[in-house]
Amino acid sequence: MKYLHRILAFLLVLALWSTPALAVGPVGGGGAPGWTQIYGIQPRPEMHYLPYHADATSAEGAQTWTRFLIDDLPGIDGPGWDLLECRITAGGGGRLVPADSHDLDSLPGAAVALATNDDWCVLRALTGDGGTRWVLYVELQAWNTINVAVCPLDNWVTGGGDASPPAWMAGCFAAGDLNLAGTLIPFDCGNGHYSTIADTSMVQFITDTAGVIRGWGYYGELDGCDPADTRCFVAWDTPGTARIVSTSPLLNRYYGGAVLTTGIVSPPYSAASWALATGAEVNRPGGYQTYAAQVRFHDAGALHTAGRLRGVQIVNADAAALTQTADLLSLGIYTAPQANAGGIVIRWDGATAYPGAAALVLSHGGWRSIPADMIVPAGGNY
Repeated sequence: MKYLHRILAFLLVLALWSTPALAVGPVGGGGAPGWTQIYGIQPRPEMHYLPYHADATSAEGAQTWTRFLIDDLPGIDGPGWDLLECRITAGGGGRLVPADSHDLDSLPGAAVALATNDDWCVLRALTGDGGTRWVLYVELQAWNTINVAVCPLDNWVTGGGDASPPAWMAGCFAAGDLNLAGTLIPFDCGNGHYSTIADTSMVQFITDTAGVIRGWGYYGELDGCDPADTRCFVAWDTPGTARIVSTSPLLNRYYGGAVLTTGIVSPPYSAASWALATGAEVNRPGGYQTYAAQVRFHDAGALHTAGRLRGVQIVNADAAALTQTADLLSLGIYTAPQANAGGIVIRWDGATAYPGAAALVLSHGGWRSIPADMIVPAGGNY
């Protein structure tokens, strides 16, 4: 009897290990190398942060975002996306492919990317949960504007006509138009601060001028998508509106051969919970409540819940425009406020105090610090 409990524990482990449904192995559908899966449970990809980086111009800001994403920013660890090509306006440089996809300075002839209006670069995200990749388009449009767009089919072909914007690949979209027949998504910026949160398959951008949030946007993969929905990529189409409201569709995606434009964000509960999630909680017990940011599309013939925003939660409407928790793990943004419109709480780096942010106290929700090797539910909101 002395060793009975050890024998039983060994037999239990052996039985679990030998059961196919619980077998440990690589995650199907891609992701960071070294991920493991136990019956659909996996760690989330590592989040990388460029917190509050000062840049004197929009050109420098666009360069900073690009360098960060391809892991080419000294002293800051980026997610390591691939730089496919850049279009250079100055000197008639045209479309150039870098010698090193992780070095913005490796363009032929020492060309400087994103330095002149109408310059653009194309970046390829890494493999996401769905086992696919997508392409991000970044364009310096003017002294105070950076444009972005999403190409979800991973079908970018380098070279071709020297134009800005270029001839688009099938499926590319931005502010709701298939193959970008209309406008791109503009970030209002200039002399200010630029922040980026990114992982293998998702990026969030923040622009801040004179201590005021001017833009926030989410681009790339959602969490918790249907396994058959392998290109679950979205674009936030109005960066100047960083809020959640049921009557304002602010998300677009490519789906079923068309671009859907009615994407809204709401709590993952009944419609009756909307007022609670976004309204003012006068009698809250010591702090605000946050809710998972579920994404739903209501386009005719394509009604579906796509997934959840990764690293983003909803907070009550009476939260201030810029807030942060004491542990520096949650950053609250709320622009263009209106009745029954919730703010946005972003998972922050836990180390950088955002200047000017008021105190954010959460009674429930928010982000937590977890060990890098912790196993959490697949698509978990951590």
